[in-house]
Amino acid sequence: MSATEIIGALITLIIFLTMRVFVVFFIAIWVYSDAKKRGKSRGSAFLWFLGTFLLLIVFLPIWLITRPKLLGELPITRSPQLCPYCGKYYEGNPSYCPNCGHELKSINKNAVE
Repeated sequence: MSATEIIGALITLIIFLTMRVFVVFFIAIWVYSDAKKRGKSRGSAFLWFLGTFLLLIVFLPIWLITRPKLLGELPITRSPQLCPYCGKYYEGNPSYCPNCGHELKSINKNAVE
């Protein structure tokens, strides 16, 4: 190999490694900001950043699997409704009372509107 081939290979390697470091750095920054947004402390979020920066292939999948849900992602549930016919509570929006079988469609329709 000539000197120019070696220099060309080194320049290519340096460019590749620099790009890899930038990509890993920005992914680690995203993990840090996502951890902060999801309620982690600054120290805990920094540890996620550091782990992701040093061992991306290990920490990024772990973060994506174990990260807490955002408050906006929690399902909205209605409180239990009282059946006017039998006096028992039911959940959801059924057409008929699961306890006595009376039709609730008109009652639930008025409650939604």
